[in-house]
Amino acid sequence: MTATPVPAVVPAMQGSPTRIVVLLPGIIRDDEGATDALDRAVETFAPLLPLFGSAQVKAFNYSISWRTNSTYTRLETQQRIGGSAFMLHEQLTAWAAEHGGDVQFDLVAHSLGGVVAAYWAATEQNTTLRTSVHSLITLDSPLGGVPSGVLDSVIAALYCGGCPAYYDLADDTIMTTVSRGTALINTVNLWNSSDRLLSRGTTMGGTRMAGPLVIPSSETEWVYRREDLGCDENDSYCHGSVIGSQLG
Repeated sequence: MTATPVPAVVPAMQGSPTRIVVLLPGIIRDDEGATDALDRAVETFAPLLPLFGSAQVKAFNYSISWRTNSTYTRLETQQRIGGSAFMLHEQLTAWAAEHGGDVQFDLVAHSLGGVVAAYWAATEQNTTLRTSVHSLITLDSPLGGVPSGVLDSVIAALYCGGCPAYYDLADDTIMTTVSRGTALINTVNLWNSSDRLLSRGTTMGGTRMAGPLVIPSSETEWVYRREDLGCDENDSYCHGSVIGSQLG
């Protein structure tokens, strides 16, 4: 497979809205204590950072104390999806206000972060804020939810017994809301064939299932073995052009 060149974010022209890329990592499974939001976001999405060009980069913070505390905990990432979506509403509102509302957001999310972003889009009452989102790119996000019949085995595999967020993934009402959110903003879901949660058989709402993505970094948590993804050993990116076109 031939490597695909990946275009960067188009630099903002004078007088154009401020471009902000918001990074939303997924759930924390193990108790690591307090985690710095920006440090975790940069670690999770490190191979993608060159794509963002001159855009500002912000990190979503799962904590209710995000205004005064740059860290969050494992339990805060496992809270109800609606609670996390409200945190996203508050943070997007604050970042937009910093630029007088003249902003354009791109949301780049991994795993549960993509579900949170889609739920936010469906429940956001400020139409101006929602339409300021240029795109939502999700990586291994279970936008189709998790069938209740396999929920217990998934939770056991992910060491997350009692996580409210995972039970939300099996709630039809909540996942219908998530589906509605993907139809309201330009969404593409890049999936990984080894992912335990992602349902690849259904296109939810306005989401385009764009196929597997490989980023060349063994430390990035949403990357699995190349052979599992059907990518050539020398291929730097699979579908990297999808991300570039969404951001551009």
